[in-house]
Amino acid sequence: MSTRPRRPTSADVAARAGVSRATVSMVLDGRVEGTVAEATQQRVREAAAELGCTRSAVAVSLRERRTRTIGLITDEIATSPRSAPPCQTRAGVTWGALGHALACYEAALEHAGTRIQFGRPLAKAQHIQVRLASMLQTLTSMQLHCVRHRSDIEALRIYEGTDTMQSLIVGRSITGVSAFA
Repeated sequence: MSTRPRRPTSADVAARAGVSRATVSMVLDGRVEGTVAEATQQRVREAAAELGCTRSAVAVSLRERRTRTIGLITDEIATSPRSAPPCQTRAGVTWGALGHALACYEAALEHAGTRIQFGRPLAKAQHIQVRLASMLQTLTSMQLHCVRHRSDIEALRIYEGTDTMQSLIVGRSITGVSAFA
């Protein structure tokens, strides 16, 4: 379990500024265009600054459907005389990718647990639990790949439909709420 302090949310900023979460979102995203009074905008910005509320890069990339990430493919990493041996380079890149993937999973899990949508936690939705379980399954596969340099995720999918039920069971375990009807 993570011991990191909880990040302030738009709900926290809204409560501090005395406005709605929608107003906070519009002000922090710069989408006000004459719809929110300047004094209100200032209160929202001050509340966000006091709480240390910043935009989550993961949430922004999900909303915009863009990660603003650049991929680099080069043969210089493994063939340069100054580079580490290929096995060390691959291992370092693999462990680095695993670290980034784990950070994304933790951010998604935190968001699903704290976000209330349509009067219930987002984590209570079946499709969210299936996706979180799928992320955890992929992370486990990556960990196995890092340690053993191979993974066999298909071994978990013995019978048709079993993987979905397993995903919902894992989802219930990691979110603490059941998505079963």
